[in-house]
Amino acid sequence: MKKKCISTNNAKSIDEVVTCVQETSCVTLTSCINPIQYILEKALENAILANVSFDVALTLLLNAGTFLPKENANNSGFCCPSANMCGLDGSGFLSQVYSLSNLPAFETLALGLGWNWELNTPLPPSALRPCCISVIGSLDVSSEYLSIMQNPDPLGSEDQILAPNCCNTPNRITCLDNLEVYINSNTLQSLGVIEVGGFLDNQNINLQSQICIIAAFIETVQNSHYFATTPSAWITSLLNSGLTVFCCGCNIFIGNVATLIEFSNSTNYQFTFPNGCNITIASEG
Repeated sequence: MKKKCISTNNAKSIDEVVTCVQETSCVTLTSCINPIQYILEKALENAILANVSFDVALTLLLNAGTFLPKENANNSGFCCPSANMCGLDGSGFLSQVYSLSNLPAFETLALGLGWNWELNTPLPPSALRPCCISVIGSLDVSSEYLSIMQNPDPLGSEDQILAPNCCNTPNRITCLDNLEVYINSNTLQSLGVIEVGGFLDNQNINLQSQICIIAAFIETVQNSHYFATTPSAWITSLLNSGLTVFCCGCNIFIGNVATLIEFSNSTNYQFTFPNGCNITIASEG
């Protein structure tokens, strides 16, 4: 495979109207809970308690959407998504939305949140657009991605809209190798694996792909519970629906593509970059 960059405790229902307030001061965390790890562990806990498969339990959580206070009782709080190469007005390296999906789900998300090039014409492109997106896939996937995010026929330099930069996630190749233990690389190529942003490592230095967490958790499920189908089918299903995280004021939302778009329509907070939470430190705690 060519690995080149081209239960809801305390949760609020997403049908509530939520106001996400821009914080005026940064919240510095020495460590934080990775929301991807959290939602996987919560799904496994629910699956064991209800005696249902892990994939069914996770689907229920993502379909419902989980909206939690960003800071919890032990003050560690949840990590918010990060992104390299943003640098907007010197604030840099922060974003609001993390997503992992295949190409069709990404296109739905891009259109739903106003990321595509057509909604960002004329220049300058809206701050709604994320600044780093990693794309793994076939030439068809890459071409379709560019047709969504990059103006194919600019009238001139003033009309040129380029696709966001690739996220510099040093662990991405290793993560994909780990995932390919469970799913054929050709299947991943045809699906497309599109990752928007990431989370910082424990040293708060390097942006990390979250594919490693997902690949490692498959073994955890196999050792302690079960899948309704196969790990390969689960990975395909997860990419089809997408896995998303959004830091919203003092809260964090975890869901899939459909529920994030629904959530964005129920809130009067503008999805802008960099992060509305102004989190300065995040880690894969």
